[in-house]
Amino acid sequence: MLMKRISYWYLGLTFVMVVWATVYPVTKIVVRDVDPLIISLLRYVIGVVPMVPFFIVEIRKRDASPGPGDMLKMSFLGILGVTFFALFLFYGIKFSTASNGSLLANTQPIFTTLFAPLLISEKFSVSRIIGAFAGVVGIAVIVTDGNLAQFLTFSSAHFLGNLLLVGSAISISIYSIFLKGFVRKYGGLIPTFITMLSGSFFLVISILIFHGDFSGLTRIAPLNWLALLYVGIIGTAIVYLIFNRALGAVGVVRSTGFKLMIPLFGVLFSILMLGEKPDIYYVTGAVIVIASIYFIQKPPVVKGGRETLKGKVSKASGEEIQESVEVRNISEETIKHTLKHTI
Repeated sequence: MLMKRISYWYLGLTFVMVVWATVYPVTKIVVRDVDPLIISLLRYVIGVVPMVPFFIVEIRKRDASPGPGDMLKMSFLGILGVTFFALFLFYGIKFSTASNGSLLANTQPIFTTLFAPLLISEKFSVSRIIGAFAGVVGIAVIVTDGNLAQFLTFSSAHFLGNLLLVGSAISISIYSIFLKGFVRKYGGLIPTFITMLSGSFFLVISILIFHGDFSGLTRIAPLNWLALLYVGIIGTAIVYLIFNRALGAVGVVRSTGFKLMIPLFGVLFSILMLGEKPDIYYVTGAVIVIASIYFIQKPPVVKGGRETLKGKVSKASGEEIQESVEVRNISEETIKHTLKHTI
């Protein structure tokens, strides 16, 4: 019975990854006609509304709600993990390809591994650090189309877009690292909702600053509205809720490991929907990046008897469980990583 239940969750996780992968080519289509700033706002506004009842229930269940200090800190994190993340992501997709977006935006584990020891003095194994640096090499190959000299010449057709996509991964990584303490204190839903709400607010401010009004909303074609509703409701709110539930049902390591499917499905859908043709440099970089993320997320191997191994792995993985719950929390995402590695 337990194995059957886990199998259902595996199917659910596969569904989540397929949906997340479609967000990139769908966004690439919409961004041709709609300002990425407006897409960013609509995605999170549409995504945060279905979360309201869950947030209210969660607040009522808890004895202590976030105080003004924590609310303010989480609101500022929303600027980083939602406002900046969304702008980097959607402008990156506009100036790059959906294939690059599906991979580069999901390199968060690499940057988390590199930044966490510096920002919160979190310990990572030497093998993970090495894996992270290898991932950076893979990212560089993709960003520069195999010509590392382009970091100096900016000559690649997609160089700017690729850098923005890397920026989205870095912003959601730093967001998730600092959100970790709040997730441990309040659970994944409350910090995610607050940061998404505040991030959406600052996206509203950004639109008013750069456009002066919301007249752009009236010029969105019906088909683009359908695409945006899909990205916001199904591609953000629903899949994040499923993913968060899966974290508790089958474990963080297994759940986040499924995220390796996103760039694979992302490339497939980009080929089918947009006719994109990844070149050898993309394939080479993708193999390096995916291998890097796999080894970073791989649970530690502990020597010893069966019972001892189970206990040690459980203890060693406890930190990862908290880290992922925060994640794509997100990321992220987002609702966890609901924003942790993702999109």
